[in-house]
Amino acid sequence: MVHLLGFAGSAFIIVSITMRSVFRLRVIGLIGAITFTAYGAILGAWPVVVTNLVTTSIHVVHLRTLADERQHKDDDGQRVLLRVSGPTRPRATEQIHASSDGPL
Repeated sequence: MVHLLGFAGSAFIIVSITMRSVFRLRVIGLIGAITFTAYGAILGAWPVVVTNLVTTSIHVVHLRTLADERQHKDDDGQRVLLRVSGPTRPRATEQIHASSDGPL
């Protein structure tokens, strides 16, 4: 039964590396790393736990960076949303001005 957790972690990692979106890759990779951390802890496999704790941390740092890149202020102090590049989105350098009363 415990090995199902390991297979689930493997599935998440495999699916994550097929993602075209960096955001999706990071989120699904994070789920896989958390799953593997739990799997390693249950088995007492500390190298697996440590490796996946580091991997989890890396995914979190990159997700925070992506979130910060999506929202920042332009030269005039207006909030803008930078879209992360993707097949149906504008380039990362294109800015969309957010309204001052919006959720940003």
